Amino acid sequence: MIGWIQECISHFRVPLPVLRNLPPSVGCVRMQNFSPSQPSLCFTTMNLKPHTASPVLRAWLISSTLLLIPFGHSSELPIAIMAIWGIRLWIQQGRVFIWNGNARLFSIVFLLFIVPMALALLNAVFLPRSLNTVLTYPRLYLAGLFVIYALKDEKVRQLVFKICAYLIAFWVLDGLIQALFGYDLLGNPYPTRVNGPFPGGLRYGVYLPILSPILLEYARKNWHPWMQLTIFSALTGAVLLGGFRSGWLMYGVVIFAYWLMFLRKKPSAAFKIFIAASLVAILAGVLLFNVSQRFSDRVNQSFDVFKLNYSGINDASSNRLPIWETGLKIVEANPILGIGPRGFRYAYGQYGSPGDYWMTHSPKYPHQLYLEVALESGIVGLVSLLSALLLLARNGLQSLKDNPAPGLIAFGLSLLAIYFPFNTHPAIYSADFSLLVWWLTSLYCGYGTRKTHYKSTVYDV
Repeated sequence: MIGWIQECISHFRVPLPVLRNLPPSVGCVRMQNFSPSQPSLCFTTMNLKPHTASPVLRAWLISSTLLLIPFGHSSELPIAIMAIWGIRLWIQQGRVFIWNGNARLFSIVFLLFIVPMALALLNAVFLPRSLNTVLTYPRLYLAGLFVIYALKDEKVRQLVFKICAYLIAFWVLDGLIQALFGYDLLGNPYPTRVNGPFPGGLRYGVYLPILSPILLEYARKNWHPWMQLTIFSALTGAVLLGGFRSGWLMYGVVIFAYWLMFLRKKPSAAFKIFIAASLVAILAGVLLFNVSQRFSDRVNQSFDVFKLNYSGINDASSNRLPIWETGLKIVEANPILGIGPRGFRYAYGQYGSPGDYWMTHSPKYPHQLYLEVALESGIVGLVSLLSALLLLARNGLQSLKDNPAPGLIAFGLSLLAIYFPFNTHPAIYSADFSLLVWWLTSLYCGYGTRKTHYKSTVYDV
């Protein structure tokens, strides 16, 4: 690890005789500042062969974000390291890197987010919180630049995809063990919902369905069909036990998108896959409905929506109708710039209705992604978001024609799960969830097939 940090940050010099002992994997060795008294050499790290140690370390650095996500803010450590490397890329590569290919797409998408957020500061209801949110966002962009830079190496692409798939497989196994025995492998107890390696809260039920395409796509490309069915069955059970209904919806979107993909590529197999997936989902649902009181309660609560009246829909949505009504009032009163990122909780008391339950239990966010963007970044932010999604979708559709890497499909479906319109998942501007969103966005861009240009940056060794 020390050697890797030195490679990234410091310049090293080696006497010329060491040249004879360099492994053949080091490419583009050349003389620099040669003098008979103190000969030295340097090499271009851009030309290191894929089988050197650097790709392994870079892959683990990228994947460690996912490894540490269950453990609170510890996932900020790899983001900080990647952001430091991103600053160096910015300085050394400049527009040659940042404004070309996959990095250009990522940069434009980020600008479409951050500019409306910055403009919303002009009308922020609580400027300190909004300003803090805006100022911490660039770390995600800089870390994303490193991710895209590292993914130019095919070995890094393969390793990141593999490591992430196995980490999610561990989440699934850990959650099922927790459901069966009352404790997971890390000693976390089984509360009212399965939370696997996450110490508490609802993040397991949110994050697992979002990240499920990574495991499903890796299994589809690398494992035997019976293993694929086993993985799908276990994953379905873990998602359902997570007890987050928006998570069930996101998982359903992912499975439906997979079915459409098979319908396009292998129409003959699509029907068999549909039958198998339906049977697994029905059997898992029936089993859990009869053995898990929490699961059956959530299902029965969801059926209240079919009462087709305000009370029934409000009960089915966990009393969220007043939140959405108040959110619309805020949009109506602040249509252009919104009230500033993370300002919803501070404005709720001003716009809420008398007798509203949430007037005394101020909600932290509106529980609807597009409503959140509209009320906190205004119409400017909403239009920018839709523009960014169109760019990402167009890139994905173009890349699909070029025999894309499995990672592109997996991370693309994860973003589809996040941005599906009817989600009520965590706040898009929150520190934890935005970290996951931009980590996935950088991976999606990095796995794209756009040609990215680099300067041949030289480091001393």
